[in-house]
Amino acid sequence: MRKMMKYGKAYGGADPELIEGDVFRIVAKVPEYGVGEGSETSEAQFHTKSRLESRLESRLAAKVLLILDDGEFGKSGLAERVGHKTVSGELHKQIKRLVHVELIEMTIPDKPTSRLQKYRLTDKGRAVLKGMTS
Repeated sequence: MRKMMKYGKAYGGADPELIEGDVFRIVAKVPEYGVGEGSETSEAQFHTKSRLESRLESRLAAKVLLILDDGEFGKSGLAERVGHKTVSGELHKQIKRLVHVELIEMTIPDKPTSRLQKYRLTDKGRAVLKGMTS
């Protein structure tokens, strides 16, 4: 318990919440994986991600854009990187929406159902990310 409190706080988490009743519960809030110990880069990434989520109205869409900033990925690669075991319906929906608003594009546009299909950022998508980091 002490370690949870110590490390949760050290890495940007909140104090645990103690809920009493017939059974007591402790709710520990910890930051997302990848947000480090107060480093400038991690802090900047955290704020970029928050602003991006607000603009896109979806945490998953924001994660997809940030992942695609590192290169091209297929749906299964994106699912793996966002922490899903398989391609969820929500991930499929967000990818489709991001393609529709032209923030990402298909690498093989004439074969949208190809098993080799990957996605990458468009210039508009890069501009949105750049605008969030400025």
